[in-house]
Amino acid sequence: MPAYASTSLADTLPVAFDAPVELFDLEAVTIPGTSTWCFLVDDGEADPVVSVERVRERGTEIAVARTTLAGAGDSALPWTVVTDRDEALAAWVDAGGDDKADGVADHWHCYAHGLHWFALSVSHGTDGIGVALVAFSRDFGVGHKCLIVYAQGDAVGDDVRLPDGTGFDDNGASTNDLCMVETSTGVAILLWAHQGAEDPDVYVVVHIKEEGGALVRSLSAFPAATDAPSGRGNIPLANGASLRYLPDDFPPYVLLAPETLQPGAASRVYRVPLRLDDGWMLDPVERVPAASSAITVGDAMCTEVDMGGGYLARAWRRLPGVLAGGESGGSGAGDIYLEIVPPAGEPVAWLVARDANRPHLAFVSGVLVIGIDSVSHGCQLLYARPQLPGPPLVAEHPFGLGSTLLGVDRETRVPLSVDERLWRWAFDPRRFQWRWPWPMP
Repeated sequence: MPAYASTSLADTLPVAFDAPVELFDLEAVTIPGTSTWCFLVDDGEADPVVSVERVRERGTEIAVARTTLAGAGDSALPWTVVTDRDEALAAWVDAGGDDKADGVADHWHCYAHGLHWFALSVSHGTDGIGVALVAFSRDFGVGHKCLIVYAQGDAVGDDVRLPDGTGFDDNGASTNDLCMVETSTGVAILLWAHQGAEDPDVYVVVHIKEEGGALVRSLSAFPAATDAPSGRGNIPLANGASLRYLPDDFPPYVLLAPETLQPGAASRVYRVPLRLDDGWMLDPVERVPAASSAITVGDAMCTEVDMGGGYLARAWRRLPGVLAGGESGGSGAGDIYLEIVPPAGEPVAWLVARDANRPHLAFVSGVLVIGIDSVSHGCQLLYARPQLPGPPLVAEHPFGLGSTLLGVDRETRVPLSVDERLWRWAFDPRRFQWRWPWPMP
């Protein structure tokens, strides 16, 4: 069986190619035998790593394999199983958990500090009640075996303080729809805890770092709400979020969180800068994305990457509307959008998939890759090759010869290196312009 089945999205979906940013070779690649939660992660090797969930006779397992950015292959991918239901439940019992855990679901995958980290939700029925963590080296050798790092109600309350110094009372954080991010010393897993009608909900953060060859855990928390940009009241935030680590910025973390994951409910995604310490600080928010004028509900599952040059890319899921009777699709599937945000000017967005969920965005070697899943296809990788605008070259030769070697930046008038001139001329001819030293007849 081929490793992939490939289709061109450009032939089947309405895609708005709005200048000045363009996408080329927009392609969907299906990975057979997979179910949900698809990530592509760059670890510095020639080929990136894809991770998926697969349903087997004994339950769900999480598997990884190296793949290429070409999006094609004739043989099955060489999968390595990260962990499965039996291993996660055995770790749950070893950690002193009760026997109600019966499965695993909803993993998150990132690469940090020389290891691939996998956080997964330990479940009871459809409820997430704990978090297991596995760490792999780049050659898929086990760095840390499956370990329970959080159980519902575990050290939550008196042992975890909010930024104002008070504790909080809850029934434990839900571990479904978790997310994870690199930190300066390890990784942090974000969980959402519902407190009831009287108090705002809370994000619980599980901090993990290596110390003496072992994993060390600590917990912190902050309110799952932030001030509205207008200053009028609070905006509640929910799970189905993601975090970005920006080591050269302050604050160095960005939270992309929806207002709700409730089916059929109107929801927007908010971008909230914050910092990671014992008293998480929330900075002013920015609503993202703002790409469609259609009546929609359910913006959620937003991820963001830095493309360099001041450009950001975001992918998110949007439910296409409320169905008859006020219910949205039971699977939570919807339209997947890709948005590129330039350093100046308006964002440009494309509809890149329908009836899909859980988009996870990566930017590898100039290619944007979105991991998604759907009931009909299982896991898919969407490949998009963006072409970003830049200042044109101006030829500075009396006969128009050697123009790629004699160019200057039109805006700054600074001479460009030979490599830069050749790159711009070869890959973006629109930036190249002739300029003669005398008027043309």
